[in-house]
Amino acid sequence: MEKQELTKLVRRELGRVGVGLGDVLVVAVSGGPDSMVLLELLRKEKDQRIVVVHVNHGLRKEADKEEKIVAGYAKKYKLEFVSRKVSLGSRKTGIEERARDLRYAALQDVAREYGARWIVTAHTADDQVETVIANWLRGSAVRGLGGIRMVSGNIVRPLLNVWKKELLEYAKKHKLRYAIDSSNTNLQFTRNRIRRQLLPQLRKFNSHLDMQILHNSRIWQQADNALGQLAEEFLQKVGERTRAGVVLSISKLKELSPLMQVEVIKAAIRMAGGGLVDLEKTHFVEVMKLIASPKKQVAKRRLGGELFASKAYDKITVSQN
Repeated sequence: MEKQELTKLVRRELGRVGVGLGDVLVVAVSGGPDSMVLLELLRKEKDQRIVVVHVNHGLRKEADKEEKIVAGYAKKYKLEFVSRKVSLGSRKTGIEERARDLRYAALQDVAREYGARWIVTAHTADDQVETVIANWLRGSAVRGLGGIRMVSGNIVRPLLNVWKKELLEYAKKHKLRYAIDSSNTNLQFTRNRIRRQLLPQLRKFNSHLDMQILHNSRIWQQADNALGQLAEEFLQKVGERTRAGVVLSISKLKELSPLMQVEVIKAAIRMAGGGLVDLEKTHFVEVMKLIASPKKQVAKRRLGGELFASKAYDKITVSQN
């Protein structure tokens, strides 16, 4: 894909999700080829104020070098630059998840500090394929099989339909300086095993596997959106919002299919949490347990955070206290 086409694509994707002229963009830049190309494309647009943010996890010896590359680019083009150092602690497991959570927390902090409406990341089509497979291996349902969303809250990913090889070609052609993450070869990480071991084997069965997974992820996202809309409609029929919280009728809920029961419960939890709930499996599993319980009354159980659920005869109440 040529420079002009990539520039148009980024402009189109940002415009499609509502990014306006003059909006402040917090751009997550690791120093790798994907994020450096994203930064270059956004800089050339000159339509938004860019705040370049580099999150340094300090895990690798080249981490400081990566930061210098990003800081050097920002200085050259007179862009605002923010560096955040985060600590992952001493635990040896769950490093990928902790790094991701801390990275996004740091980006959100900078967004609040600068009054930025959007955070922009350089996730690619390759990331999407790997995420869908990782979610499938974990046993994810419809939402997980949809993979990464183009927009999640205030986070937008305009390169999600662009393959990494196209970005590498762009970086080479335009002589962009970038760093290579040495941890990408570490098979301790699930994503690397998927990329280096599993995907090459699967491609032997289907040479168009990556395109097929990318296409299917869009279909699963559409299915997830449709289920969510149906769940909202059914929620109005089987439950209601009260001062106590969101109250569901167990008998009416059981008239729905098991899949739709779960979706309605998810919708109820989101409603009770004011739409701010980062929904996890444990949240709705606990509510399902209450529904299945032979006890007529069950005292409040914590679902996670400030959310609770209780049972009283034919009613399940989900509330924030």
